[in-house]
Amino acid sequence: MDMDEIQKLIDENRLDDALKMLNEFQNMNTGKTPAEVFLLKGRISCKQHKWGDVINQYGEVLEIEPDNSEAKSGI
Repeated sequence: MDMDEIQKLIDENRLDDALKMLNEFQNMNTGKTPAEVFLLKGRISCKQHKWGDVINQYGEVLEIEPDNSEAKSGI
């Protein structure tokens, strides 16, 4: 999965497509989800003004990467 491609979809406001790809990635990989997946989901939630989801997604990032500045400022 190309995270740059997903970010491009987010930038183009193709949020449903980006979210679908991220969810497929999570479903295919039963192991530990990378922080970048939650970060991208947080960006999508932010564009959708789903503030509770933003906090939840960025909270997941901070559990994996406690010093992540984007997640800290996003919350």
